[in-house]
Amino acid sequence: MLREQGVELTRVKEETVRILEAAGIVAAGAQPAKDALPPLGINVEKIQRRADTNIGPGAFQYPRPAYTPDAKKALEHTLSEARAPDR
Repeated sequence: MLREQGVELTRVKEETVRILEAAGIVAAGAQPAKDALPPLGINVEKIQRRADTNIGPGAFQYPRPAYTPDAKKALEHTLSEARAPDR
């Protein structure tokens, strides 16, 4: 869908890195997504297979930019909320 709208993956990656660096966030040295997500109950290999099928082989690649501690907390909180029983 994004490709159909003229969004270029390379440009998105470059802009993401630029924004992270401008915010003082260094992607190197933190835990890669493939290692950080499984303990949260997220099956990264399944995501890879579905992306290959739905988007195209190789479209979803590792490593992704590493998660900052705040981003990891946000993911953990989101997952916890998603798993919580209805109130």
